[in-house]
Amino acid sequence: HISCGDLAHRASRSCPFGILCTDGILSKCWQFWLILLFSILAGGCQWRQSILDTKTKNIVDDLKRKLDQANLEISSLLLIKQNIGRIFQCCLQDIANALKFTTQERISLYIILDDEFALCSRISSNPRWQECGRSSYPKAQGIIGRAWEERQCFENQMPQYSKNNKKYVNYMKKKYHVPIDVTEALSMKSHLYFGYRLDDHNGQAPVGVFVIESLASEKFTEEELINVLNGDKEYIYEMINAFKDHIPALQRVKHEE
Repeated sequence: HISCGDLAHRASRSCPFGILCTDGILSKCWQFWLILLFSILAGGCQWRQSILDTKTKNIVDDLKRKLDQANLEISSLLLIKQNIGRIFQCCLQDIANALKFTTQERISLYIILDDEFALCSRISSNPRWQECGRSSYPKAQGIIGRAWEERQCFENQMPQYSKNNKKYVNYMKKKYHVPIDVTEALSMKSHLYFGYRLDDHNGQAPVGVFVIESLASEKFTEEELINVLNGDKEYIYEMINAFKDHIPALQRVKHEE
């Protein structure tokens, strides 16, 4: 038989707070422990959440800073590319001025890109001829392809399109391998073409082709065109080599691929 005093004595020794956990008090002691445990857990969760919030904010701030820097670099790169495009236009405009272009002429610069040509820049005082049609051109077709293979190509003997369109398109197909539908789709059906390959000063390492066109078959002589193009040829060649990866027209062709 255990007396009430012995039970209280044993209970007081089992409780670290010295609380007399008798039958009436025992349940309150366990409630205290549960409340204390939940308080510790709740405090730990709040502390952990506080750390996570701080880390998250730091990560977000760092990402925002990097994004702002990237946007600044992208804006700068776009501005550089726009200026590069304008530089090529200025070069072609100088050639057009030297040749005294009218609204019946235009000059284009094509750059080789793998197995095709990309239109880099074009100048004409006629907005209709200034427009860019295709973004890329086959390597083995037209005046461009012939000039690429033979260094230069002067043509002003084709039939007048306005007088006999069938003879014109068949002439281009037979001599320059241009499909009839492609010739028919040309906005400017010229009667004088001059293609001139753009090489280094040793006539090697070609990078592109100039093409000068006119609706008047007797507008220029081959010698006249060569003399003018040679004046800017070396400068434009170096420009292409220096900025080839940033020329807007080439980037568009690569993106389409």
